[in-house]
Amino acid sequence: MRTSRACVSALVMVAALGGALPAARAQPAGPPPGGPGGPGADQPDTNVVQGVAFTGSTRFSQAELRQATFLMPGETISRPKVKRDLDAITALYRGAGDTVTKVAPNITHPAPGKVVVTYQIHEG
Repeated sequence: MRTSRACVSALVMVAALGGALPAARAQPAGPPPGGPGGPGADQPDTNVVQGVAFTGSTRFSQAELRQATFLMPGETISRPKVKRDLDAITALYRGAGDTVTKVAPNITHPAPGKVVVTYQIHEG
């Protein structure tokens, strides 16, 4: 079975952001342990960005990539914030005439409640 990079990237992001699927695809489930809503149900996602890194870029420096992106250490991670960064990096490459470079997020959890976001750049 072959899996596209987009599917893998989406699955990595879903896993990193707590495993929740978008509402349109979510499967109904019984109440979580601890009653309706489960423990901590009233609290927002607490995965805080510990660091942001970039790999695979030979065209742009780390400083240029950081300047083009928005997600910063200390912020709470979210899908829209990661997507905004993916779009910004892609736009940076498109602006330089590169139409084939792909960018994928790799989100790791070095400690509970902490994430490191590494944007893996695959230049064409």
